[in-house]
Amino acid sequence: MQNDVIARDVAGKIKLSTATVRVSIRAPSPAGPAAQETLVPSPAEPQNSSVARVVIPPIAAAVVLCAIGTIGLAANDAWLVPSLGSAIFVQVMTPKEPSASLWSTLLGQLVALPAGFIAVYVCGAEHAPSFLSGHPLVPDRLLAVAVAVVITILAQRALKATCPAGGAVALLLALGTTSPTWHGLLLLFVGIVLVTILGEPCRVLILRMDRTAAD
Repeated sequence: MQNDVIARDVAGKIKLSTATVRVSIRAPSPAGPAAQETLVPSPAEPQNSSVARVVIPPIAAAVVLCAIGTIGLAANDAWLVPSLGSAIFVQVMTPKEPSASLWSTLLGQLVALPAGFIAVYVCGAEHAPSFLSGHPLVPDRLLAVAVAVVITILAQRALKATCPAGGAVALLLALGTTSPTWHGLLLLFVGIVLVTILGEPCRVLILRMDRTAAD
């Protein structure tokens, strides 16, 4: 008899505990609905940062290249060379990459100037016809390309200034598109400095936009 009483008492306590648990689970939090509303973003909120991130890089690249071309026209010199397109693309499209930094953009291209100059004269290609002027590619130019690229890559690695545009600069000289003379080197030098100076603020602006969007 006593055992039956104890069993009924234990069963009653278990039912009471179960009911309490169910009530605590089902009971709404005082700040539940209101808190949830504040956490859910409005679908109609304008995505200005996303639009700007898509639009600004191409506009920045176009502005920088047009600015260099305009300065070149005013000075009556061809400072807008194909390698600058590669440089500004890296700066605005992949601003976080080491190759887009000011150090890499500047030195990574500058080392290609002596590399291309040396390659042309070591390979005896200084009197060979320019490949991009309608003439066929000759062995001297091809050898100069190989030597210029090797020197450029080794120099970039030594300085930790890898930049794809440096390879384009080396090819401009090795193929004869830009004359391997002091005047030709000066034209390339001015273009490299301009794209570095004008492109770096654009790169920094895009990086700040990325950080703001991440926050």
